[in-house]
Amino acid sequence: MISMVIVGAILPAVFMAAAWLLNWSLTPGGSDPTVGDVWTMIGGLLGYWGVLFSGYAAYQVKALSEKYFARTRFPQIKENIDAITERMGKAADKPASALRSERFIASISVTLGEVERVPGHKMNELIKRAKAERKAVVDWINDETQNSVNANSKKIYWTLFQTLQEISQEITAHIKEQGAK
Repeated sequence: MISMVIVGAILPAVFMAAAWLLNWSLTPGGSDPTVGDVWTMIGGLLGYWGVLFSGYAAYQVKALSEKYFARTRFPQIKENIDAITERMGKAADKPASALRSERFIASISVTLGEVERVPGHKMNELIKRAKAERKAVVDWINDETQNSVNANSKKIYWTLFQTLQEISQEITAHIKEQGAK
């Protein structure tokens, strides 16, 4: 990004040099610019540089803001995911019919949405996989023929559990990486 800004800052000088070498008429006064024409070009160049560097500063402020947002949101989101997996572990002995009333089932999609809204992470594939696994667990819970089957015996339940644990570990790694920068 910084190289683009440097190129953008040098571009007017290259243009002016080319115009001078090729005898282009850049001013209304022709090839003999007046003092007013010179000050107008200087003002235009300084205004251009101001816009260029202000845009770069705004870009950097956005990057810092996203980094700070992730640093403040991820610890709470990680706690939420850890609480969900803890409740999933405790509810593993329950049958499907009893899991319908568990709040952690609904909390999963909300927490995954929170992770998605934090910019700068690279967990989109994990989130997508967790959503699909959650849907499979909800379908299993709502299947009337599976009412008495315990969660402990269902592979899809533990696959979701493992994916949520993986997301939690990725958040921990993201927090550590951001702290090291």
